[in-house]
Amino acid sequence: RARHLVRWQYRVIQRRQRLIATRSALEALDDRTLKDIGLHRSELRSVTAGLYGGRRVQQDSGTELRRAA
Repeated sequence: RARHLVRWQYRVIQRRQRLIATRSALEALDDRTLKDIGLHRSELRSVTAGLYGGRRVQQDSGTELRRAA
């Protein structure tokens, strides 16, 4: 059970790192490039969240950890 919990937490961390990297890459683009690919700067958070399962990664995952234990 502990191994499952560690794997789950590792996947959460990896997903969050990918989400942050994707959002950073999109934020680095200028407005014209974003427009060319059909995005507006105000949509970047929701677009990146949608790419990674549409779930917000919680800052405090302690509740999930306690529930899994």
